[in-house]
Amino acid sequence: MVNAVLVKNEGRINSLLNAERVRGWSGVVLVVYLALLLVSFATAVRNEGQTIFGTTLGADFPAFYVAGKIVNQQGAAQLYNRDLQGVLYHKLFPHEEPEALLPYLNAPFFALPFPLLARLPYAWAYLCWSLITLGLYLAGFTLLWRELEGLPVTAYRTALILALSFMPFLVECVAGGQTSAFGFFAVALAIVLERRGHWFWSGVALALLLYKPTLLVLLGPMILLTRRWRTLAGMAAGVAGLLALSALTLSLDVTLGWFRTLLGFAQLSTSGTSGEASGLRIWKYVDVNAFARAFWGGNALLRWLTVGVAVAAFLPMLVRAWWPRGDRSSENREADWALAIAWTPVLNLYLGVYDVTLIVVSAVLLAAWQWRQGGLRVEAKVLFLLLYVTPWLAQPVAKATGLQLLTVVLAAFGLYVLRWRQAEQEGRATVQLEFEPV
Repeated sequence: MVNAVLVKNEGRINSLLNAERVRGWSGVVLVVYLALLLVSFATAVRNEGQTIFGTTLGADFPAFYVAGKIVNQQGAAQLYNRDLQGVLYHKLFPHEEPEALLPYLNAPFFALPFPLLARLPYAWAYLCWSLITLGLYLAGFTLLWRELEGLPVTAYRTALILALSFMPFLVECVAGGQTSAFGFFAVALAIVLERRGHWFWSGVALALLLYKPTLLVLLGPMILLTRRWRTLAGMAAGVAGLLALSALTLSLDVTLGWFRTLLGFAQLSTSGTSGEASGLRIWKYVDVNAFARAFWGGNALLRWLTVGVAVAAFLPMLVRAWWPRGDRSSENREADWALAIAWTPVLNLYLGVYDVTLIVVSAVLLAAWQWRQGGLRVEAKVLFLLLYVTPWLAQPVAKATGLQLLTVVLAAFGLYVLRWRQAEQEGRATVQLEFEPV
């Protein structure tokens, strides 16, 4: 059994993963990558957004910059015009391949800041967005850390360096210009507001995830099944307000265009074609649908069989965990959140590696619970190590072999959090995760 091996080697593992060593290695990763990012920025300023490494600065940020350009130059009605997106994209980045395109897929209200950023030269707009991303992430992490009991003050610096150097955030969000820090902040804020008794406003904060509805795939049902009625009311009010904001500031037609765009992308992500043929960079996605699609290629039968088995195996466990059983302690409620966040990347229609940034919230909640019980378990430390290391390897391995390792690690982490939730339901003080031999 894996658990027995971990217990037997607990001393060695604890020595290898002591705070000073973890802080040192993650600090090196952070410094080196930020140095490379500064070099990329400096060269891209003088070279039409192209870095010295031959890539476009910001990788995914052009989608949001072009959205801002469209609103400024063509009007909000053209926000989801895919052909216009392609024309402006290649006008900005003539060095890109003719078929390259990064469409804007997020909610209309989320586009509101980008017309302002699009008035700046591209590289400077990207720098501003990177600073906003960093600010949202730092604010969410610090807010959550300070709110949770049991987290040692002395561990904050190590945890923060780990979080900042976490590949989905550092590479995909800061360097890649993705938007997951916004979702991270919204979830952290929702949890903090709930802990302070502001249930309605917790729901309003959670409604901000409407900018990317796939992030609500499990969080929404969790709120419903755990009977957080005031939170649910806040979510409904928040969603209605954001849709009204989109319709009033941009237009109702733009809002309806977003729904059509989401439907089209959902059809693309669930089509029978392989990732390459559909134009999706399937190796950048971690959900079970993308996992099966990459692993089985064009074999639709095996693909949907894999998805069906995964959903049938794990979803009922989550429902049972969230079904109310008497009074719910604060630890019960924290476990609800951690479980929904842990499984969101896996049990989803499509979810990119950048959104794995949200898993940090689940990891912090789990760490706080274990510290209140006496300290981090050795199996938790190993899972945290796998969560940290695997994203650096997962995309090249998935691209070469079709096996998305990060999905496997996320599922293992989700099972571990599920055992924590079960332990809370049963009133046990400890949790042990064991794997039966095959």
